[in-house]
Amino acid sequence: MNSFQIKDVKKFMSEMLLHDTFDEFTLSEATVKTAVSFVIDGKINSDFFPDKEKVPEEHFVKYAELRHLFYEIIKGKRTPVYFKFVFHAPKALVEKLLSETDTGFTLNDVNSLTFTAAFKDGSLTILTGTNLSTFSLDKSIDEAWDRYVSLFLEKITG
Repeated sequence: MNSFQIKDVKKFMSEMLLHDTFDEFTLSEATVKTAVSFVIDGKINSDFFPDKEKVPEEHFVKYAELRHLFYEIIKGKRTPVYFKFVFHAPKALVEKLLSETDTGFTLNDVNSLTFTAAFKDGSLTILTGTNLSTFSLDKSIDEAWDRYVSLFLEKITG
């Protein structure tokens, strides 16, 4: 787990709301507080899909499908009072990190690799997280995910 303080909040928000930078991540939850509060549960509701073969492979909605909603909620002259977005690495990215990292972990061992973007009192913080299906003292996947998020943030905020 690692914490990153985002200095250029405006640039980060531009990447998150106006560009496809975050689109491949999935979103498990989001809360945005403006004049009212918006809370979104990103868990895929398989009952919504009449054809079970068309249910998305991921457990959570792709951020790309909701980005326009968040843009509409957040745009304007006033900054939100608070927001929190919990992003998850898509399955393909987890597989890529596992293949590039010398660990004994398999895809089935990794429940999720997440990062949470939280904005409060004018400050934006990113917190990484790793959820494994089994207990392990091996932190190699945590370290690989922290490195990935650090490079991702550096690329988008400079």
